Amino acid sequence: SPYPGRMSPNSAGAFLLLATSLLLRRRGTPRALRWSDASAAVTVFIALVSCVGYAYGAFVLTTLASQNQIAVHASILMLVVALGVAALRPFGPVMRAVASAGPGGELLRRMVPLYLAVVVALGWFRLVGQRRAYFGPEVGVALMVVLAITLFAVISWRTAAALERSGQLHLQAEDALRESERRFRVIVNATFDSIIVTEGGVIREANAGSSTIFGYDVAELLGRSLVDLMAPESRPLIEVHARGDTQGSYEVVGISKDGSRLQLEAVSRVHASPAGGRVIMALRDITAQRNLEMQFRQAQKMEAVGRLAGGVAHDFNNLLTIITSYTTFALQDVPPGDPRASDLEQILDAAGSAAALTRQLLAFSRQQPMELKVLELNTVVAGAQRMLDRVIGEDVELRTSLAKDLRSIRADPGQVEQVIMNLAVNARDAMPDGGALVIETSNADLDVAYSMHHDGLNPGPYVLLVVSDTGLGMDERTRQRIFEPFFTTKETGSGTGLGLSTSIAIVKSHGGFIHLYSEPGNGTTF
Repeated sequence: SPYPGRMSPNSAGAFLLLATSLLLRRRGTPRALRWSDASAAVTVFIALVSCVGYAYGAFVLTTLASQNQIAVHASILMLVVALGVAALRPFGPVMRAVASAGPGGELLRRMVPLYLAVVVALGWFRLVGQRRAYFGPEVGVALMVVLAITLFAVISWRTAAALERSGQLHLQAEDALRESERRFRVIVNATFDSIIVTEGGVIREANAGSSTIFGYDVAELLGRSLVDLMAPESRPLIEVHARGDTQGSYEVVGISKDGSRLQLEAVSRVHASPAGGRVIMALRDITAQRNLEMQFRQAQKMEAVGRLAGGVAHDFNNLLTIITSYTTFALQDVPPGDPRASDLEQILDAAGSAAALTRQLLAFSRQQPMELKVLELNTVVAGAQRMLDRVIGEDVELRTSLAKDLRSIRADPGQVEQVIMNLAVNARDAMPDGGALVIETSNADLDVAYSMHHDGLNPGPYVLLVVSDTGLGMDERTRQRIFEPFFTTKETGSGTGLGLSTSIAIVKSHGGFIHLYSEPGNGTTF
């Protein structure tokens, strides 16, 4: 060294570039990181040139402007440190490409080190051969070219084979992923539950079960707000879950395309992915289950009230027998023209009315014995029509439409007539300003699908009796309670609330069913 004890300009420059790269790394801005990568790359280049210069004996590459040379161990150390600084940014463009699991990363890891080693080795082989006079410059160049072509071809072939295997594995993985996704979609679409994926409350994905429950096509659901499918009282709750603010199990009320209300059991889970946060929501229609539970509770309540009513009716009937008997005895002892006779007759009339109420209670509790006969329902309707003409009044028009080929039924004529009278009297009270009362009969064949939606009704041939009016109609709350015992919409003292509860008890005891349709202002049909 011409200047022993002095640092080489190459070393000083390399140290300066390394320090600059580290400082810029610490700054962390995108522009600073780019300049940091450039400084590290220049350092690698300087160190690599010095190492090659020592390997080839070209010492001019190890010095700058005839100054001190960079030491060989300093060159190697500088190369290692510069590569380490570059590796400090593992997600940078260079390191990300080298560490990639794809074909690009595989190519870089295989080709670059081998090519560098081959180029350096071939150059060194040529120089040594020429210096020792094993061959001349022309042969040296030719050997270098031939060996380079051979080695590069071998390296490229092996790398291509490795990439081909990697590509095949990648294709197999893609096929397996597509098959797994296909099976997943088949399973999701096969379920009866609604599975919906939302982003910001907007539906992004929906399965076939969603279409079945809500009545919309899947294409109609995509892009809609999930809140639009809910009843007003459930919208605040579903909005919180659809945004992903919370997750868990809960119940909501949905609205189908035709406007019907749906009782839904919901479970929501927040799913975080590189594409952003989404909410996966499963909705199960439990409307039928809730209706069955309500029917079961209603049946239990009716059974309890029926037992009570039956017991009361029997005791009350015994008291009426005593009242009627003693009143009759007293009336026999009263001489003609005595004013007390009128009072006793009023007592007998009241006892008769009470006895009729007792019969209603016994019919409701199903404790009154039935006298089943084979009869024509048209005959019963015709017989009841003569009484109805006097009961419903002049403001109500009574019309009948009776099927000529009506099937015979096995029933108690008195109880069937009582059902017709109860329905007709209620219809009259629902038309204070007059209207039309229509009684129709026809044959009906009920299939399995219909019987499944009406608990306790077996499929088969039936006779249909329709009693409809043009009166005030009923709202949803009244319709749900109309068959409850002692429930009435009439004024106090105008009804017992047993008419319809007795009617449904009689119909069910005959193996039948009552269906009600009514809307406020549009009349009622039983």
